[in-house]
Amino acid sequence: MRLEEAGNCFFQVYPIKPTVNQLGTVTFTLPDIATIRKFHENALTLVMRYAAAHPYDWGAPRPLNRAIMMDYPLIQYDPFGGYVPMDGATFSPYNYGVDANQWKFVSAQTITNPGRSMSYPKKKLSVDLPAAFGPSEHFTLTRVFQPRERCRQLVFWAVDWQAYEDFETAPSAPVDASRYPRAAPIAGKSSVAALINHGDWQDRFQFAMRNPEKTMLFSEETASRETGAEISILGPDNPGEDKLPELDQGTSSPERIKVFQGLYGADRNFNGSNFKTKPNPNGGEPLIIGILGKLDRGPVPKSVRMRAATVSRFNFYDPRLSLINR
Repeated sequence: MRLEEAGNCFFQVYPIKPTVNQLGTVTFTLPDIATIRKFHENALTLVMRYAAAHPYDWGAPRPLNRAIMMDYPLIQYDPFGGYVPMDGATFSPYNYGVDANQWKFVSAQTITNPGRSMSYPKKKLSVDLPAAFGPSEHFTLTRVFQPRERCRQLVFWAVDWQAYEDFETAPSAPVDASRYPRAAPIAGKSSVAALINHGDWQDRFQFAMRNPEKTMLFSEETASRETGAEISILGPDNPGEDKLPELDQGTSSPERIKVFQGLYGADRNFNGSNFKTKPNPNGGEPLIIGILGKLDRGPVPKSVRMRAATVSRFNFYDPRLSLINR
């Protein structure tokens, strides 16, 4: 519904009709300030109601002073609807050597008035979008579910785990193979080894890929080292790029795989305070090439079982999407 329609609704209630006196003078009775304000608020109400009720009408104006979750149309990937037609295998300046594929999208309602893409204005979305969307019956984000399917409980407990003798020499928890970064298909590089040795690893993706303990992982064998020994750890990278990619990346050395999996343990209390350095060829201060962790061991044998104390429990709802309500 548009603003002019909101105005029509108002004037049906408050008609403005001209009057003519004996001298033939035409006058109008104008509404007062309170009525004008009501007219304005009525127009805003109708615009906001339309925006909330029709999130898939991309041609309707969205008032900037109403930011609610319903402003965002729900769109999901459709794994069962086929692939979006793509323009071959080449995306300049890359040639991946294989045809590009992407799942289709699916929405709860048909998108109307899509207009044009801001990033690719030459693309007419009203022509391209229908081929990229699957059938609406594949849409599941708003499907009815039972509360028990989404209810979770988060339990916090405390135990003196740093008292164990192997709290830093114990390997990391098993790392799923999907956390090992690998490149997309590349022409001439089809083997898994070629793909996982390609590209740079970056810290900003640490918790999506790589070992979650990456920053504190020991890069050398620890079982035979004395307590208090200083041992190299991976540490944080330089902003935006990896500083020492050879320590846990690639398959050319078994040591790299062991470091990636955390088989040497980690400086889990992160109490190392020194740096690994090398002489500066230009003189002056030594160059920092790494971080040294400190190997600690607790007094409790690893065969002893400790009793954990419950701190708190929180029941929460596990959503499929991150939403914000105003």
